[in-house]
Amino acid sequence: MASRYQIQLQYRTALQQAAKLDELAENLLHTARNGIGETMSELQVCWTGENAQAYLVKGNRLKKKIVDTANDLKKAAAAIRRIATNTYNAEMRALELARRRTYGSGGGGR
Repeated sequence: MASRYQIQLQYRTALQQAAKLDELAENLLHTARNGIGETMSELQVCWTGENAQAYLVKGNRLKKKIVDTANDLKKAAAAIRRIATNTYNAEMRALELARRRTYGSGGGGR
């Protein structure tokens, strides 16, 4: 059975990993909105014609994929947090039950 320290350490590690995923998601969203979004807007103003339109469609598809990926990362981070919290709570309860069993058995059975 894991110690209280190990349980807390694993919980903190999971939360840190979830935070990293959230940070990556925010970076992707920023890139999609500001980097790709602005570039596509500028291209639309400066470049016309059939090829321009085809390129803009591809660019918008890419932007959507990036946004979708960022949203998936956020969902994964939320799932990690939820699972980590549930696991933490279950392990702490198990640890407490084991402690009670160890200290509460008293040896009074004859």
